[in-house]
Amino acid sequence: VWPKTHEWVIEKGWLRDFFTALEENRDWLQTTLPAEYVAQTPPKGRLYMPPASYEEMTEWALPPHRGRALEDMIATLKRENRWEAWRPFVRGGTWDNFLVKYEESNRIHKKSVFLSPRAEALPEARVHLWRAQCNCAYWHGVFGGLYMGHLRRALHEELLACQARLIQENGGRTEITRVDLDKDGFEELLVESPNLILGFSPAKGGGLFEISHLPKRMNLADVLTRRPEAYHHRLADVSKQILEYSEVASIHDVVKVKEPGLEQLLTYDGYTRISLLDHFLAREVAPPDLAAGRYEEAGNLVQARYEVVRADVEPGGAVVVELLGRGTAAGQAVQVHKAVRTQGGAALRVQYRVVNEGDGTLSALFGSEWTLNLFSAKDNRRYLLSPATGRRREVYETGAEYRVRRLDLINGGDGLRAAFTFDLPVTASFFPLMTVSMSEDGFEKTYQGTTLFFLSPLSLAPGQEFSWGMELELADM
Repeated sequence: VWPKTHEWVIEKGWLRDFFTALEENRDWLQTTLPAEYVAQTPPKGRLYMPPASYEEMTEWALPPHRGRALEDMIATLKRENRWEAWRPFVRGGTWDNFLVKYEESNRIHKKSVFLSPRAEALPEARVHLWRAQCNCAYWHGVFGGLYMGHLRRALHEELLACQARLIQENGGRTEITRVDLDKDGFEELLVESPNLILGFSPAKGGGLFEISHLPKRMNLADVLTRRPEAYHHRLADVSKQILEYSEVASIHDVVKVKEPGLEQLLTYDGYTRISLLDHFLAREVAPPDLAAGRYEEAGNLVQARYEVVRADVEPGGAVVVELLGRGTAAGQAVQVHKAVRTQGGAALRVQYRVVNEGDGTLSALFGSEWTLNLFSAKDNRRYLLSPATGRRREVYETGAEYRVRRLDLINGGDGLRAAFTFDLPVTASFFPLMTVSMSEDGFEKTYQGTTLFFLSPLSLAPGQEFSWGMELELADM
C-alpha cells in the first residue's frame, strides 16, 4: 500500500538481500530477541524518555509559520553539511499541540475525556471509548490523519456508541450539561437524548459544533475548517505537473500532485466552521464569492459571545436553549435572539428574533450559516434537493436555490435525510468545503462538508424587529 515500498522491498530485492546478508555473515553476526538481550545485559544507568515522535511528526505539530521556519532551518543545515551534528538538538513541537492547531481534533479528544469517568463502570461503553482514542485521526502531516473524513467519522461513531450506552443506563433521560467541554475557558452546553446529541458553543457565535443522529451514530457536524498548512507553498514549486518518484526518496520529501489546478483551491476560512452562525451581509453575494470568503461582513456576531438566557429540559423531554447576542450590523446596534427547541425524534426548531436597537435603519441580508457533512462528494446517492422544484444539486456544486421553503440534504449511502424547512422563503446558497492536503500519493483535494447560507433581506427601522424560524429534521430514508 505504501507508495513504491513493494517495488523497492520485494521487486528490487531489498528483503531478499537483507536476509542473504544475515546468512552470509553468520560467523560473526548473531541475531537475538529483545527479551534475551535484556536478560543477558546489565543496565547502563537511568534514562527518562521525553514525550516525542519521529522528526517529521514534531514538525507537523507546529503552527504553519513555525513549521515552515523549521523546514527552512533544516534545509539550511543540510546544505551547509551541518545537519548530522545539529540533528540531536533540533526539536519541533509536541503531539498535544495538534489539539491546539485543530479545533476538530481537540473536540474529539475532549469529548473522550468528558465521557471517560462516566464510562468507567460500564465495560461495553468503556470499549467504545477506548476505540475512539485511536490516534490516527487526531493529527495531520504530509499524509493522512485528521484530513481523512472516514477516520474522523470512525472516532465519532465510537463516541456516540459510548454515549448511547450511557443514555440507556440512565433510563433514556434527556439531559443538559453545562461544562467547559473543549477546555478553552468558556462554558459549552451538551444536550444528550436518545435520538439527538447537540453541542452549543455560546462563546463562539452561539453555534452548534455537534449535531449527532444517535441511532445511526452519525455526527453531521463532523466537518473540517480550511486552514493554511506549512506545505502549501510547495504547490507553487510543482505548479501543474504530475511528478514521478525518484529512486527511494523519503515519503516526507516527495512532492506530487494528483490533479492540476489544486493551487486555485487554497482558500482559508476566517473562523472555525460550525452551524447556527449569524451573518449580516452588506449586499447580495454570489455563491462562489461566499465560498472564497470574498464578501463584506456587515455585522460582528459570527464569533461573538452569546449569553445563555435559558437551557432547560421540559417535562415532556423537549430541550429549550435560548441565546442572546449583542453587537452591531450595518452601522446599527443590534440584538439577535435565537431559541432552539428539540422536537419529537431527531428534529429541532430554531426561532430567530433580530431587533434594531440603533437610531437608523438597519438594511442588510441576514443569514444563518450551517455546515453539515454528507461524507462523500463522489457517491451519486448523496446530493441536495429542492422538493418544490425537484431540482437536484450535486455535493461538489457551488450554487444557490432562490425563494425556497425547504431544502433537503440526501445521504442515500447512510439512509438519512436532513430536511430544512423555513417559515419564509429564503435564498439557500451552498458550496462544498474542499481542502488541499498531502497524502502518501501527493497533493489532493478532499471533501470536508457542505456549507449552507440561508439568507433573507432585512430593513428595520429603529426599534423594529424581524422574526424568522426554521426546522431541521433528521429522518431515515
